[in-house]
Amino acid sequence: MKKLPILALVFLLLIGCERGPQAPFEPDDEVVIHGVYQNETGAVLADRWIGFWINSPESFFTNFLGLDPEENDKTDTEGIYSETFMGEDLMDLQGATFKVIVMNYDTGWPDTTPKAACDFFPLDVDIEVPTMKLWRGNPIVAVGATDVTFSWDQLSSTHGSEPDQYEFQVKATQDGPYYTLWQQDVGSQTTLNLPQYVLP
Repeated sequence: MKKLPILALVFLLLIGCERGPQAPFEPDDEVVIHGVYQNETGAVLADRWIGFWINSPESFFTNFLGLDPEENDKTDTEGIYSETFMGEDLMDLQGATFKVIVMNYDTGWPDTTPKAACDFFPLDVDIEVPTMKLWRGNPIVAVGATDVTFSWDQLSSTHGSEPDQYEFQVKATQDGPYYTLWQQDVGSQTTLNLPQYVLP
């Protein structure tokens, strides 16, 4: 019975570290990942932290399940960020690439800054991430007799188009940034009703 936790951990590791296509670079090649961040209005997002997460077994074990980025950089006065990796950091021993996630983040909690993230498999030595524009949904909460209604501004109000779906999360401030009370995909509509018992 004592082997069960180890087997469970190995299972989580295997499903959590998705492999991608073979890397077109060598372990000792430098790979540069760079891009631009903008705020909700399209203006420059300067002097803000950008994190780089590598979905690898090493990250899983050494970085508390990948909660902290492997590397980070601050945007400059033009909203530009850049980080250089060695090829070996981005692939396994057989040459398959690990998924990379790039996202803005703040070091404090609670964090009210909108997030914009992009995940991809690194398939070049010079990777330009598409311009990341933040979006603030301006959520509204209405408490009724038996349920709670959440509504928010559409993404198209700042980006010109709608996503396939929104992912809605309810978090409790006292539980920290990584604990979610409720999570639900809600399609492309921008309202959601939840029973009050979801929100103790």
